[in-house]
Amino acid sequence: MIMANVSDGHEKAADSIRQMRIYRFLSNWKLVSIQVILVVLGLIYVPATQMLIVTLEIVFVGAHFNKDSDRLFES
Repeated sequence: MIMANVSDGHEKAADSIRQMRIYRFLSNWKLVSIQVILVVLGLIYVPATQMLIVTLEIVFVGAHFNKDSDRLFES
């Protein structure tokens, strides 16, 4: 996406994508590797906890990062 935006002359859009936390996290192979290892270990040793973690992640992302849709908590 970034390369397509740069080649189309949309530098501001490309910079905006580069600044996104999720993009920086997913483009860092070390952090993704650590997360994959932790998830696999969690699935092996405490599989029921994964449902709780996924639910908390959904609520956290919905409450803090998605300002213009699905407002879980009104401030």
